Amino acid sequence: MAADYLEIPMTAEMTDDDIDRAIRMHEGDSLPGFPSPDTFEFLALPHLQKISIPAVECVHNVASALD
Repeated sequence: MAADYLEIPMTAEMTDDDIDRAIRMHEGDSLPGFPSPDTFEFLALPHLQKISIPAVECVHNVASALD
C-alpha cells in the first residue's frame, strides 16, 4: 500500500558517511562544486526499487478501471 512508503523518509536509512561515499564515488562525473546526477541515482535507486511493484500494480489498476 502506498501509505507504507510515505511514513519513512528516504533519507532515514542514510548516514552522512553513505552520502559522502556516494559523492566521492561519482565525483569525476560532474562539474566542480556540483554533485553528479549519478550520485542521486545511486542513493535513490534502492528506494525506487521498493516502490516499483506497487507503482506497476497501480498503473494496471488504473488501466483496468479505464477499460
